[in-house]
Amino acid sequence: MTRRLSSACFLFFACAAACTSDALPGPTDLGPPDLAARDLAVTADGGGSCGALAAQVTDYLAKHRACQTDADCATTFTDCGLPGVCGTYINQADAAGLKNLIASWQAMMCATGQPCPDCGVPAPPACVMGQCAASPSLIVDLQGLSIAQSCMPLVPPDPVTIQGTLIVGNPGGTTSASFSTASGAILSGAGVQLAAFKIVPIGPQSIPPMSKQLFMVSKLQNSLDPAGGCTTLKCGSDVFVALDYTVGTQPGRSIAQAKVQCAF
Repeated sequence: MTRRLSSACFLFFACAAACTSDALPGPTDLGPPDLAARDLAVTADGGGSCGALAAQVTDYLAKHRACQTDADCATTFTDCGLPGVCGTYINQADAAGLKNLIASWQAMMCATGQPCPDCGVPAPPACVMGQCAASPSLIVDLQGLSIAQSCMPLVPPDPVTIQGTLIVGNPGGTTSASFSTASGAILSGAGVQLAAFKIVPIGPQSIPPMSKQLFMVSKLQNSLDPAGGCTTLKCGSDVFVALDYTVGTQPGRSIAQAKVQCAF
């Protein structure tokens, strides 16, 4: 009798074990989530969806570009399907907040199936009119600079003449860039502005890609400010001439050194 009970018990437990092997899978046994269902879910979800997160990234980038100097700015990259996937500009003090948004985008697998283009190298960052942006793409070089003033008797209020050659190149661009300039400044060796002046206007001039153009620079008469005769600039002193220009809507400055020549 005892042997029959033992055999029956054995058969019972063997059957129970076999039955449990056919149990329904638990949550961890279902494998990776269905991406189409995930897309459907995040679209139907009002908050926390991929669309809402993309809007947050766009808004964050727009509100965190303010700067005072070039050192405030940094180049950053987002992810596939987001603005800035090929590089954008932000105040580097605010980069951590953007990083958290991108981490959420990746955790929700929002980049899956989104456009992810082949990207080139973005231009270096710069503070342009108080906003972090790409630095001007043109290369502007002021050469052959001369600065002189006539200190003969009856010295006029503005005895200064400035001449030079401006070389403007667009070596790495893929489209033409608009260039213009009309004013400049004279700086001391320590960088202190001594006077401002105007030149015969150049441009707006379109600079085609992979090309360079030469322009003659000539100061307009009676445009020196302040106009103090031969006391504004010291004869024989080394000064810097800064020419202010605009590429598109972005300002820039080209600087060259010269010695003040005087005629008595």
